[in-house]
Amino acid sequence: MRLESTGVGYRSVSKFEANNMKSAPLLRGVLAALLLAVGSGLSIGGGLLAQHGGSLYYLVSGFATLAAGVLLWRRSPLALWLYIGVVCGTLLWAISETGLEFWLLLPRLGLPLALLLLLLLESALCHSSEGKLAFRSGLAASLAVVMLLGLSLMEDES
Repeated sequence: MRLESTGVGYRSVSKFEANNMKSAPLLRGVLAALLLAVGSGLSIGGGLLAQHGGSLYYLVSGFATLAAGVLLWRRSPLALWLYIGVVCGTLLWAISETGLEFWLLLPRLGLPLALLLLLLLESALCHSSEGKLAFRSGLAASLAVVMLLGLSLMEDES
């Protein structure tokens, strides 16, 4: 245990928390940069697609992913919730476009679900004390299991 200044006093910090505070900026920065890159690509491509009469999904999803990247960079917990909304919207859009065809859903959902899993892990590791770590890690693991089960239940009718 060590003491950390809070500006108005001190609080004790466990060795676990101290180690997480050291690695948190790097992990958060890399993930924020990844979200910003993906969001930029979706926004630019979505804008071009919308100009030619295509779906607005990519443009909206790109702007929301960009916003999640900015929020993550600023250490806001809203980044995770915004990106959960992006993934839910992506899921609805993908099913409306393709139905429940596994091979058609995979390219539409793979990257968004992988990024969500990374955001959940970042949240568990960087925003948690030891007490909350088990819950958030369990949430991330549960999402991974649900994703795998959902993918395995989809039948390939080819």
